[in-house]
Amino acid sequence: METQLTLDPNPRPLACALGRAAPRYSVRMHHSIREVDPVAWDRVVSGRSLMMQRATLEAIERGSPGNREHRHAVFSRDGKPIGVACFEIARFEGPTIEPMLGESAAARLAARVAGLGGQLSFDLLVCGSTFSCGEHGFAFVPDAHPREALTSLYEAIRRIRRECRHVAGMLFKEFDLTSGPLPGMLDDRGFSEIPMGAKMVLDLDPSWDSFEGYLVCLKSKFRIKAKRARTKSRNLRVADLGLDDLVRHRTRLESLRDAVIEKATYRLGGVNVGSLIELRRALSDEFVIRGYWLGDDLVGFMTGFVDGGTLDAHTVGFDYRLNRDHSIYPRMLVDYLEIAIDRGLARVNYGRTAEEIKSTLGAAPVPTRCYVRHRSHVVNPMLPLVARYIRPEEFTQRRPFKSGHGGLAPGREAA
Repeated sequence: METQLTLDPNPRPLACALGRAAPRYSVRMHHSIREVDPVAWDRVVSGRSLMMQRATLEAIERGSPGNREHRHAVFSRDGKPIGVACFEIARFEGPTIEPMLGESAAARLAARVAGLGGQLSFDLLVCGSTFSCGEHGFAFVPDAHPREALTSLYEAIRRIRRECRHVAGMLFKEFDLTSGPLPGMLDDRGFSEIPMGAKMVLDLDPSWDSFEGYLVCLKSKFRIKAKRARTKSRNLRVADLGLDDLVRHRTRLESLRDAVIEKATYRLGGVNVGSLIELRRALSDEFVIRGYWLGDDLVGFMTGFVDGGTLDAHTVGFDYRLNRDHSIYPRMLVDYLEIAIDRGLARVNYGRTAEEIKSTLGAAPVPTRCYVRHRSHVVNPMLPLVARYIRPEEFTQRRPFKSGHGGLAPGREAA
């Protein structure tokens, strides 16, 4: 269905600023990525994130459980596509956020009024991917003005909220310091900025032509630690998982994934093994998935996406009972690095969580943030007070590189 919209009651000032007559805007909404105009979508996302490509989105959608709702929008100016957006209605679950608010009585009271003072379980409309870490919610052509983009996105949100009245709020995820002006403009639409913690990114030195070349650049104790991950995991058999492997071992993969998910304090949506199967079917070398075997038993798996020059670490699952003796998870972190080096990539994005152990390999924190708005006009004004006191957990940033080798990238601060 297509809806006409205008940027404001009198769009001419912006039109003049853009050097053209007042344009006509429209948005087309779709319940499935398979319904979008492929030419229009591909024109906008060409060269953009792998997670915005139709093949990836279709694979995730095909493998999602039946109760997972997706929406996709195509925005046009004078009949030509200028942007696209991906939305998902996802369940947010977790304990009260009050412990994150410190000693502020006002923030705690606001949290209770906002319904965040007890066990949390509600639906959110998410612009972005609950499947992966990163800015994968929307894309616009280079000449689209930020105000055009914001108004288009907000019209799509308005349409979805009118259809899905059970949704408690709206979430834009997730942005870093390179995200441009649009995230900051969300304040004008009643959104509150909330820190999400740091994603851990390791920029690779071009001189590292092998894992051994990387090890040479480490201080002694960190080199020993990296080697220990391999030594303790020597009894593991590591192999890429093909489509037949994923189908055959689906139940075990789900069990290993659930073991990790259950450790998470807060959960938004979730990764479905069915989507991993469909991604293996749809993608080639861009999708990495490896299994870790102890004898005949599958005891872990890791997945990742090669997106441009970056290896994005994705879902992992492993047997916690065997992790201490066999270093399953530390071995996975080392393997991500080795894959990136072997493929000549520029960096590894390890994502959030387990920040300290990732920093022992040289990964540095890149702060990320999201923007949230409550559906209720009574509750929403409380969120800025709550957001002001939310602080991600602190961790010790390790600096494993010798002087003059690697280290924190410019503009990245240690925690």
